[in-house]
Amino acid sequence: MVDIRHEIDTLANGGLTAEIIDSLQNYYFNKALVTLMTPISEGFYQKAFTLYKPVVAPFMDNDGKLHPEVDDEELGQPITKSKNLYLASDDDFKLVVGYHNFKIREAGFDAKEGLCPFLVAEHELRNATGNLIDVMERYTGMNQASFILIEDKNKYVTYLLGILGTIADSHKIDLKRL
Repeated sequence: MVDIRHEIDTLANGGLTAEIIDSLQNYYFNKALVTLMTPISEGFYQKAFTLYKPVVAPFMDNDGKLHPEVDDEELGQPITKSKNLYLASDDDFKLVVGYHNFKIREAGFDAKEGLCPFLVAEHELRNATGNLIDVMERYTGMNQASFILIEDKNKYVTYLLGILGTIADSHKIDLKRL
């Protein structure tokens, strides 16, 4: 493991490099955006579930058999979580997602046409997380392929944020992205 205080890799005052600061600012910006958008997005999904009442639809595999992800007891049950929306019929899926995307754009969040602003924000957070890991690889020896479980990756990122945040605070480095 390389010492993060190594003079070649840090600013003259022992603080963080511009690349690390930029990566941290990008991560915090995207994390804040997803944190802000999550309850708004879920609220719009809940309203859409109330309006359109999607249910678990038959989902056939390539052999024409009911897909193992859906059992007979679940068929026709209401879908109440956005993560389960893939179990809805195509028509119900389009209604719910269309409503959600319209409302989230109406709330002021935007993305390229045909893309969900919330999913784009989540994607950007995953990219920012990966970038932070990539930037820190030269110091820690850990890269994105080092993690099999998402929980381990999240723990590692939390660890990095704690260490880098402490260094930034001690050097009065502002991590807000304007």
